Amino acid sequence: MKLLLYPCLLSLSLLASCQQSSPPASPEPTVADTEPADQTVHFERIERIAAQLRAKASEPLDIPLAQSLVQESKAYVRAYPEAEYTPALLFRAGEVARSIGETGEALQLFVRVYERYPQSKWAVRARFMEGSTYEDDLKDKKKASQAYEILIQQHPNDPLAEQARQLLRVIDQSPEELIRQFERQNKEAAGQ
Repeated sequence: MKLLLYPCLLSLSLLASCQQSSPPASPEPTVADTEPADQTVHFERIERIAAQLRAKASEPLDIPLAQSLVQESKAYVRAYPEAEYTPALLFRAGEVARSIGETGEALQLFVRVYERYPQSKWAVRARFMEGSTYEDDLKDKKKASQAYEILIQQHPNDPLAEQARQLLRVIDQSPEELIRQFERQNKEAAGQ
């Protein structure tokens, strides 16, 4: 689970570069507690929660705080579906949900990204993460393969399509088979 946190933190850092905020001294109210006066206030609240998560990156994952980020992001998307950062927030919420073991929620969020924002750069990433979630978390190789194949069909020249092709070549192999294959390839390369 800790390995899933690192891509999530990378995503948090990327979004933070768009707008910097410092973590608040006290816990933030949730959308259920107060409705933001406007879009900027709501976005800043989400960024403060993200900053708190980044600040705690070396500690065990703060699951309630992560859940808060997911819920606040979903509320923002409901309130501002056409906002510039909406696809990125949905994607990040999917990564955070996945990192705390809420794979069903993560999958729903990834699907929303590529269905509602197909032209967004986040759509390809969401499709890839859908495949990765099925493969790594749910051990459903069939659904993972389907997600990867759709990504390749829809975005054949995207760098993630190449990664999906590579994953499809080895998706049915066990870790032991992959290690043996890697060792064989290394021996062949050393012999040349």
